[in-house]
Amino acid sequence: MALTPEDVLNKTFTQTQFRRGYDEREVDDFLDDIVAEMRRMSKESDDLRVDLNTCREGKGMAPVVT
Repeated sequence: MALTPEDVLNKTFTQTQFRRGYDEREVDDFLDDIVAEMRRMSKESDDLRVDLNTCREGKGMAPVVT
């Protein structure tokens, strides 16, 4: 599931009927989606950095470090 910043900003949760707060399962599921997307983005960033450094190395340039 690809999440956008707007998805996070606009996310609403169902309020519980018998106590204050939100449905815990709904919140946990949404947080799981956020974690999965952040992991995907982190891996994509790492992969792009490797590709960039491979390209830079081929041109005799210094690698990009984080």
